[in-house]
Amino acid sequence: MRQHPYLYLFFIFLWAAPQFVAAQLVSSDFGQNRLQREQYQWKRYETLNFTFYYHSQQEGLMKTLLPMAEQDYRQLKSLFEYQIRQPIEVIVYDDYSDLMQSNVGLSAPALLNSGQQVYLDKKLLVHFDGNHQNLHKNLREGIARAVLNRMLFGSNLQEIVQNSVLLELPDWFTEGLIAHAVEEWSTEKDDQLREALLSGRYANFLELAEEHPQLAGQSLFHYIARNHGKATVSNLLYLSRINHSIEAGFRYAFGSSFYTVAGSSWYKYFMQRYESDNSGKLFPNAGELKVKVGKKAISQLVLAPNAKQLAYVKQKLGKQQVVLQQTESQKAKVVWRQGAKDYSNRSDQHYPLLAWRNDQELAIVFERAEKVYLQFLNTTTGKLGKAQEIKDIERVGHISHYQGSQFLLSAQAEGQSDLFLYSNGQAKNLSQDAWDDLSPTLMSFQGKKGVLFSSNRPEAKMKLPLDQQLPLLQFDLFFLPLEEKGAPIRLTNSFLVNEKNPQALGDGQFSFLSDQSGIYNRYIGQIDSVLLGQQLLGYPKSGEAPIVLPLDSSFSAADSSQMDSFGQQPLYGWQTKLMANTNYSRNILAQSITPNGKKVADLLFRGGDYKLFLRDLRSDREMQMAPSRYRLILERQHGLLKQAAKKKKEKTTSKKPEKEVPQTDKSLEEELKAVEKEIKADSLPPNQSDTAKVDIDNYLFQTEFEEVETPKLNKKDSTPPKAIELVEGQNGQIVEKETPEEKTIKAPQHKLLVFDPQKGEKQENNFFFEGVAFNLDNSVLYNGLDLYLGGPFRLPPLGLSGQINFTDALENYRLELGMRIPITFDGMEYFLNFENRKYRLDQKYSLYRRGFSEDYVLEDSTGTIQEQVEGRTLKHLAMAEFSYPLGRFRSIRSTLSFQADRVAIRPEDLGSLSVPIYDENRLGIRLEYVYDNSVILGLNARKGSRMRIYGDYFQGVPFSTGDRLGQVANTPTFALGLDARQYISLDDKSILAFRFVGASSFGQQKILYNLGGMENWLFSSQTETIPLPDGQDYAYQTVAANMRGFDANIRNGSSFALINAELRIPLAEYLGNSNSNSSMLRNLQLTGFYDVGTAWQGSSPFSKDNPLNSTTIDPASGVNVVSPIRLRVNYYRRPIVQGFGFGLRSVVLGYFVKVDCGWGVETGEVQQAKIYLSLGKDF
Repeated sequence: MRQHPYLYLFFIFLWAAPQFVAAQLVSSDFGQNRLQREQYQWKRYETLNFTFYYHSQQEGLMKTLLPMAEQDYRQLKSLFEYQIRQPIEVIVYDDYSDLMQSNVGLSAPALLNSGQQVYLDKKLLVHFDGNHQNLHKNLREGIARAVLNRMLFGSNLQEIVQNSVLLELPDWFTEGLIAHAVEEWSTEKDDQLREALLSGRYANFLELAEEHPQLAGQSLFHYIARNHGKATVSNLLYLSRINHSIEAGFRYAFGSSFYTVAGSSWYKYFMQRYESDNSGKLFPNAGELKVKVGKKAISQLVLAPNAKQLAYVKQKLGKQQVVLQQTESQKAKVVWRQGAKDYSNRSDQHYPLLAWRNDQELAIVFERAEKVYLQFLNTTTGKLGKAQEIKDIERVGHISHYQGSQFLLSAQAEGQSDLFLYSNGQAKNLSQDAWDDLSPTLMSFQGKKGVLFSSNRPEAKMKLPLDQQLPLLQFDLFFLPLEEKGAPIRLTNSFLVNEKNPQALGDGQFSFLSDQSGIYNRYIGQIDSVLLGQQLLGYPKSGEAPIVLPLDSSFSAADSSQMDSFGQQPLYGWQTKLMANTNYSRNILAQSITPNGKKVADLLFRGGDYKLFLRDLRSDREMQMAPSRYRLILERQHGLLKQAAKKKKEKTTSKKPEKEVPQTDKSLEEELKAVEKEIKADSLPPNQSDTAKVDIDNYLFQTEFEEVETPKLNKKDSTPPKAIELVEGQNGQIVEKETPEEKTIKAPQHKLLVFDPQKGEKQENNFFFEGVAFNLDNSVLYNGLDLYLGGPFRLPPLGLSGQINFTDALENYRLELGMRIPITFDGMEYFLNFENRKYRLDQKYSLYRRGFSEDYVLEDSTGTIQEQVEGRTLKHLAMAEFSYPLGRFRSIRSTLSFQADRVAIRPEDLGSLSVPIYDENRLGIRLEYVYDNSVILGLNARKGSRMRIYGDYFQGVPFSTGDRLGQVANTPTFALGLDARQYISLDDKSILAFRFVGASSFGQQKILYNLGGMENWLFSSQTETIPLPDGQDYAYQTVAANMRGFDANIRNGSSFALINAELRIPLAEYLGNSNSNSSMLRNLQLTGFYDVGTAWQGSSPFSKDNPLNSTTIDPASGVNVVSPIRLRVNYYRRPIVQGFGFGLRSVVLGYFVKVDCGWGVETGEVQQAKIYLSLGKDF
C-alpha cells in the first residue's frame, strides 16, 4: 500500500489556493461557437494610452474613435483618480454581427472570485450601430471597466490574484459605478427608475439591486453626486478599496452605514422626486390594445396606412417574431419569425425592421449570414415574397416607404450612417458624411416630396466634414428636398435635447418624440415661411435677368458699372413652430402615425408591462408641461435656468421700420451703399433666439433659395457654464448647494488627437504572453481512456497544475504549455495545445504524456501461479480536433487520435526481469454533434440545455514486436455515447439540474465503464465485491460518475446509463448573506440529489449471464498459489442502483469545494451513508 502524504496536501493547498487562476486545462466537451464568415486585413495603431486594431474599411470610423477614446480616458482618469500603466487594446468591428465573429475572450482565463467570474481580458471590443452616441457609450463603458478592473485588481498576475481574494464588490457597485462613469444619469434611466419605484415592486435598494444591479448602483451614485458632490464618488471608491469593504467605505465617506445611505436617504430622495414629477402628468386610459407580451420586449411598431392593422416585433431570448394585430377585432397572429432561443441573450435584437408599402403589403428587413435582406409579406394571403439582398449595405437602421417600390433607409456603409434611397436592389446615398442620419420618413412641403430625418449634424448642409468636431451632438430634425435639389432645412435646434422618431402628418406638419421636459413626449411641428430680410438685386445694362448681389466687399465698383440699376426683394426662410402634444408620466418608447395624420399608435411601459394604445391624433392640442426634477438639475448644471430668468427680465425690442428703396438718380455707388446698409440693419428678424438658449417656439432656418447666402446666426457660447450641485431643501424643493469660494484654475486645453492613416501598421500574427494559470485538482485530462489490463480504474491523485498561455492580439491562435505535479509525485503529466480559430473550421492540436506506477498481477502460462509486481505505465496521446460550427450553439466535431500505452515491470527478481515490455498502439476517430445553449447565472448556477452525441472508432496499429508484447493489431473498438443536460431556473436563484449520460461499446475489444463514486473525488475507494472482467476483452477503461452512495466500481461493463438530478439552493440569497464579507458564507449552496444508474455487459443489464450475478472463490491459501479448484457462486443482484442525499458547496480558499452525504440503494436495501469530498462545479 502507498501512503498518502496528507501533510503535503495541506501545505500545497494553502500555497496554491491564493495564486491560482481557474482555467480550462483540457478541451471542453461543450462550448458555444464563433462563426468567422469574413476575413479582414487587420492594422494596428498605437497611441500613448491605446492600441487600436482595425481594418482598412474602418479608417473613417477611426477618425472619430481615436480622439473620442483619448478624451474619455482623460476624464475617467480624473474620476477614478487612477492612471493605467499599460495601453488598453481596442478592437474595432463594423457592427454587432462582426463583433459576434470575434474569438477574443473565448478562452480568457477567469478568476474564481468568491462566486464571480472576473475575466482578465485587457481587450476592449467596440462596434458601430449607426449612432455615434451609442458608440461613445460603448467605448466609454469599456474604458471605464478596464480602468476600474486594473485599479481594483491590478495589472499583473500577482496583484490580480491577491486582490481578487481580498476585495469583493457586489454587482451593483461595480456595474453601477461603470454606468455612472459613462453618464451620470439620463432620461431613459430616470424613466426606468421612476417606473421601478412607483410600481411598488421594490421596497428597498437591495431588492432593486438584486434584479437590476446596474440601475440600482447608478442611481445610488447619482444620488451621491447630487447631494454630496462628485468628489465623494471617487472618495467612496478609494476608501472601499483600501479597506476591502464597502461598509467601511461608506462609514468613512459619510459617517453613516451603507444601509442608512442606500436605505432611507436614497429611497426618500427618489420617491419625493418622482411623486413630484407625477403631479399633473397624465397616462392614456383609452384605446389600449390587448397584447400578449409577457416577458418579451417590443422593439418595432408600425401602423398600416388605413389604421386597420398594427405590426410589431416581439423579442425574447434571441427569438424574433413579427406580430400582426387587427385593430378592430384585436386578433393577433405571428406572421414571421426568426432566430433560436438564446439564454445568454447575446443575439442581435436590432432586426427585423418593418415598414408598410400599402394597406396589404408589409416590408420586413432582416439579416442572415452577414447579409441584409428585404422581404414582403402579403397580409391578406399571408404569403411571403422572395427575399431580396440589399447590396453594398452593412446594416440597416431604419426603413420607411417613399413611393412605389422605393424605400428610404438609414443604413451603415464604410463606417458611416447615411440616408439612402432604395429601389430595385440598389441603394443611392443621399448624405455621405460622418454625421449620423437616422429615422428617415417621407414628408411633403409646399407640394414637394422630401425626407424628414433626425441628425446630429451641426449645420443644415450635406456632405459636411467633421473639422475637429466629434459627432456627439444631440439629434435635431431636418428636411431634405428630393424632387428639387436643395440644401436641407433645419427644423429644430435644441440644446441638451434629443428629438427622435419623426413622423409626417401633412404638408409641412410633422410629429416627433422629445425629452425636452425630462420625459419623452410627443411634439407637433409646423413649417412656416418667415421674412428674413431683403436681398440686393442688380439689373444688368444688357437687359438680362436680375442678379442677386453679395452684401460684402467682394462686389466691386467695377462690377457695379455693369448694372443699370439696383433694387431689393424679400428674402424668406423657414420657421418651425413647435408645441407639446402629450404630457405623459412615462416615456413614449415609440409612435406610429398614419400618413393622413388621423390615427396614432403609442408604445409605453408601465406596471412591468408594455402598453399599446391606438387613438385619434389631436394634432391641434397643446399641452403645458412642467419639467421633471432631473430636467431641472440638468438645466441648472448648464446654466439654462439662469438664462431663462434673465430673458424674462429683458425688454422685448420691436423691429425697426423698413426704409424706402433708394432712388435710382443717385450714383450707383451711393445707391449700393445705402441698400447694403439697409439690408444689414434689417437682415435678422425680431426676437431671434440665442442658439445657446432653449426656446422651442422660435427657431430660424435658412432660406430655400440655394444661390442666396444664409444670414449667419450667432454661435453657441463655447465656454461651459459652471456646474451647480443641487440638494433637497425644505419642503422637497431643489436648491443650490452652498459651496465655499474657490480659486479659479484654468483647466488645460486638450486638442483632439488626429488619426493619421499612414501610421497604421499591418497586424502580424505575433504571439504574446497572456498569463500563467495554476489550479489544484484531480480531473481526468483529455479523453480519459486508460489502458485496461484487468485492474480497477483509478482517478488521478490531487495535483498542482500549471499552464502558460500565449496568444496573438486577435486571439485567433493560441498556444498552451502545461504540466501537473501530483502530491504523491507519482504520475507527472505534461501537455501542449495549439489552436487555430481564425477560420470557420476551428482546429486544435494536442500532445499529452503521463507516467505513473501501478501494481500488476503476473500469471504463468498454466494459470496456477500469480505474482503481484509493480510496473510503470506510460501514456502518450496525440490529438487533432476539428470543429465546424453550424451556428452559435451547434457544431459538428471530429477528433483524430493516436494513443500509445507502454507497461514496463520493475524487476525485483529474475522472474520479473524476464517479463517483456507491453505495448499497445491505437488510432482513434471520433465524430460528434454538440449543442450548447446555456448561460452561467452565477456560481454553479446555469440555465439552458447542453448535449453531445458521439461515436468512437479505435483500431489497433500493428508494430514489430521483437521482445515486446503487442496483440492489438486488427482489433477494432466501437462506442456510441450521449450526454444531455438541462438546467431549469426556478426563481432566478435556485436551479434544478438534470443529466442523462450513457455509452455503449462493442467490437473485439471494448471499453470498460466503472460506475460509482464522484468525478474529482479526492479520496476515492473501490468496491471489492464486484468482479472485474477479463482484460483480453477490453482495450480501455474509464470512469462513469456521479453515482453517490457507493464506492467506485459498484457496477461495471461495456455499457452504462446514468441519471443525475440536483436541486441547487444558494442559501445566502435566501438568508440575506449575499453581501457578506465571507466568501464561504456568501457562496454557500445546499444541494439535494438523486442518482440512478447501471452498467452491464452484453445486450441488457437484466441478462442472467451478466457477470454481475456471479463471483469466483479461490479456496487456496498462501502467497503465489492458485488452487486448481475454484468455486463460482451465483446470486441475484438488481443491476440498477440508486443514491440520494444532500450536500454543501462553497468557496474555500478560492476553490469550489463540494461535500456530499449520500445513501446508496442496492437490491432494495439502503446502504450506510457515505461522505464525499470533491472539487469542481456542475456534475
